[in-house]
Amino acid sequence: MLTQLLPVAAALLVACGQRPVSVELQPRNIELGRKGESKSIVATVKDKNDSPIAKAKLVWSSSDAKIASVDATGKVT
Repeated sequence: MLTQLLPVAAALLVACGQRPVSVELQPRNIELGRKGESKSIVATVKDKNDSPIAKAKLVWSSSDAKIASVDATGKVT
């Protein structure tokens, strides 16, 4: 079974007072082994004090929709 690492990126839009300095993705890498399989990514946006920004709004996108797509919740297919 051929597995491909999926190129997925999260763009960050913040409408709260804290300024984001990092985004942690969990898991950092995913592999999907068959067509139609999906996995979810959870993002934690952090400020300069390494504190999570609770109201950060993420916009998910795939750098190559022919390989993988990602929905508004971080589910990669």
